[in-house]
Amino acid sequence: MIAFVLTVDEAEGELASDALWALGVVAVEERSGGAGTVELWTALGDDLHVVADAAAGLPAHWAWRTVEVDEGVADTW
Repeated sequence: MIAFVLTVDEAEGELASDALWALGVVAVEERSGGAGTVELWTALGDDLHVVADAAAGLPAHWAWRTVEVDEGVADTW
């Protein structure tokens, strides 16, 4: 399973979360990113091309990455 991790300033956390919900995600986990940032963890599927296309619609200053996670993580989301 591939997790999509979006890192934004804390002040933009709610806006970024709303943007992820608009993409049709079913869960968003918020984690501290340190130094005034927040990480929003979710899943956009396992096709990296689809993930990159979805991320292309987000503001360019929002950093994102993918992380390979254990399938069991989906149960906690």
